[in-house]
Amino acid sequence: MDLDRIDVVSWLDQILDQDPATFEGAYWGLRPAAAIAVPHLLARLAAAHDGYSRGKLLELLGESGDSAVIPTLQAELQHPLEEVRNWAQLALDALDRGTSWQPSMGA
Repeated sequence: MDLDRIDVVSWLDQILDQDPATFEGAYWGLRPAAAIAVPHLLARLAAAHDGYSRGKLLELLGESGDSAVIPTLQAELQHPLEEVRNWAQLALDALDRGTSWQPSMGA
């Protein structure tokens, strides 16, 4: 399957689903290419107000390998919710370590 053609909007809907099985299926399943996903992740982050969703999005941004997201992650270190600040730090750490976009099981 061409990872550039995975429906990023549908994938993100599953990532942000409150059902753990739906989230896990999307997280460990086929993903769109990171370069395609990052703009969508940033847009969803701007619209997400709860710590749960923001944490998932920050985690994925940290795995993206895209250093252009560093200012966004650094800004999230000032977020009023501790949960969000923790995810932002984990995402920065992942970028620093070079943690790459999670390989998909189908690739």
